[in-house]
Formats: sequence, structure tokens, C-alpha cells
Amino acid sequence: MLAGLLLLSGCAGFEYQKKTFDIEKDKSLVAQQKSGDQRDCAKNFEVRESLSAGKNYISHGDLSEITREKAISNVVKYMISLGWNIFNTDTDLGVVSADTDIMHQDGRTAQISVIITKQKDGTVRVECSTYTVVRQDADENNLKNEFCRLLEAVAE
Repeated sequence: MLAGLLLLSGCAGFEYQKKTFDIEKDKSLVAQQKSGDQRDCAKNFEVRESLSAGKNYISHGDLSEITREKAISNVVKYMISLGWNIFNTDTDLGVVSADTDIMHQDGRTAQISVIITKQKDGTVRVECSTYTVVRQDADENNLKNEFCRLLEAVAE
């Protein structure tokens, strides 16, 4: 139980720091938000709330023209390119977890986990998730956009 609380305590209150983005791409993201974001990763974005554990923020995308192995490699490359600290990579399970540069209010970094699975229809599902603890929220639009950037980078 204590270990679970310690794990969950690593993902509270998000503020973005030390990121640089493509201004044209960011303008496009703002336009998509105003017009109803039609990206699959945005449509698949969910917030699951538990009174005892906090909130779980999840999104996924299904990719048809990439292998599972290439998707795992692309996730790792993307995380490294952002300077995130990867602390778990399990290619057999298709799991990559990292401390991000997304900062909590108390100065700790958020953890994002990515699970890559091959679907029955042959597509590769890439699922991103992070947590906040009870009574703490994250900026859902920023998380949604971060997840979508990750999924777009994996598909390239």
C-alpha cells in the first residue's frame, strides 16, 4: 500500500518547463482545440478518477504502418530527445516509463508510462498514461497535447 502511494505521489500538479515547440504546430493545436480536436489521440483521451487513488490520464493511438519493435524504438528516441529520464524499458512487455520534464508544483517530475501492444487486427496500439494523487489535478489540455505529440512522434 505504501509503495502504491509513493508511486502515485510522483504525478501531481503539472507545470511545463524547459520545452520548446514548433510555433506553427502549436498554433495548429490551438485551432484544433477551438474547433473540437479531431485527432485520434485527443478523441481517445480519458480521465479515470478514483476517490482513493487520484486521477489516471490515458490516451492511445492505433498505428497501422509500423511494427511493435519500431514503435518501442520510436518511443525511446522521442523520450530521449526531450531529455526525459527513462527508468524502465521492457521490450518483451512493450513498456517504456520515464520521468518527464513536466514539473509538479512541489518540484518533482511527472512519470509517463507507454504500453505498446500488437492488436488482433495487426495494428500497433500505443497507450500513454500518467497519474495525479487525490485532490490534485493536471492541465488536461496540456497532457492531451503531450500525449498526442508522443503518439505522432512514434508514427513517424
